[in-house]
Amino acid sequence: MEDEETKKSLAETFSKVLDGSFYHFEKDTVTFTDYKNNEIIELKGLWWTDGDTLVIGQLEKMSVQKYLITRVDHAELHFKLINPRDGIPFKRRKMFKREE
Repeated sequence: MEDEETKKSLAETFSKVLDGSFYHFEKDTVTFTDYKNNEIIELKGLWWTDGDTLVIGQLEKMSVQKYLITRVDHAELHFKLINPRDGIPFKRRKMFKREE
């Protein structure tokens, strides 16, 4: 790491991304967030499943993201982003909890 200012900036960025991330699933649509140009942006898309894979197609551009579902129940969804280059899921897992 570089100086304290760089460390602080990086920590603020991680906090912004973690605190601002969400996926809101409805019947066949999803609203979710991404981090772009130092800001959290809200995106919309269509979602569907193909076996153990969650597929999200963005509406604003021709883009499809695939995720390996590692756990799903009435309260939580766990998934791993699938690398589009080789089709292998990344090691890092995301977990989302249902809000009542």
